[in-house]
Amino acid sequence: MTEMIAAAGIGAVELLIFYVLGFYLPFDKTPGHTSIAENLCGGFLILGAFFEVTAVVCTWLEVRMTTFCYIWGGILSALVAGALVLHLPSWLERIRYWFKNLKVKPYFVLLLLGVGGLAGLAVLFFDAKGSPAGARMATDLFTDSLGKYDLLSGAERTSIPIPELLNRGPVYGAFLSMLTGLRPAAIQQVTDSLVVAVLFSMILYRIGFYLLDQEVGRAVLFALCALAAVFFTASAERGAGLFFTDASSPLAVLGLIFLPALMLISLCLMKGGADRSLYLAAFFLGLAGLGMGGEYWWVLPAALPAFLLPASLAGKRWRGIFVSILCDLVPAAAVAVTVLVPALPFTS
Repeated sequence: MTEMIAAAGIGAVELLIFYVLGFYLPFDKTPGHTSIAENLCGGFLILGAFFEVTAVVCTWLEVRMTTFCYIWGGILSALVAGALVLHLPSWLERIRYWFKNLKVKPYFVLLLLGVGGLAGLAVLFFDAKGSPAGARMATDLFTDSLGKYDLLSGAERTSIPIPELLNRGPVYGAFLSMLTGLRPAAIQQVTDSLVVAVLFSMILYRIGFYLLDQEVGRAVLFALCALAAVFFTASAERGAGLFFTDASSPLAVLGLIFLPALMLISLCLMKGGADRSLYLAAFFLGLAGLGMGGEYWWVLPAALPAFLLPASLAGKRWRGIFVSILCDLVPAAAVAVTVLVPALPFTS
């Protein structure tokens, strides 16, 4: 129980970090008007993008796990410190607004209960033995290898296969495990479930806010319906890995965070949001998706222009047509190298 409480606390800290980093990417042109949901979404994309790029570089250089943790910890600390210092006026304005307009409304209580219930069920249904990511996390953590050794033979590699270069999702869990002393399974079971449930519900709430005439009550109802849909379409009995059996699986992150975040970015573009920040957020989303790997490699490179181009046209952002294509070039090229050139070694 103590370990589960600690893992939940790590999840809360992680969400706070997302919120702080989100000040780098305001989704609204008006200063201080970006919502908590959009801050969390933007911060998640920033952290994911920087983590994936750092992990890829470190894997190419064949650095050890502890070295990678030091590098990533330094980058993350610099990002958070910069957000706190550079956006201090936004923090003060947001705090003043909260205390001035703080009202507890019944439908927000319902949404909170829905998020808590979904996260709680994910914790109960989590299958540690059936999680390949958890096994990889534990291997990387205890061998201090960061993919330097072959998992089957134990031999030291002279080159790293391309499919593993951009599939570093388990390393993030191992990083948190090493940092906190918690077991990788606890990180996956509690921390990941909490973070995915909160991000999914907040992003869906904001999507409903834009779709339903910016009515808060309707937006909350929209998010609750989305939470109910997750509950009734993915269950432990059906063996679905979408959320309940492994919230940090690539399919769960893709379906519950990446694609809804892309939809939110597109809606903000259509509604007149901050163009530069939104296109940058889309680019970060593509980079954060580098760790997807597996059979879903094609989804994000295809989804980025499919969402951004219509949004740019609807919002009459003619330059956005070219920017949308540029946002997809680097992630698509990286994915193409990962999938289409599996025999090319990057190290020797």
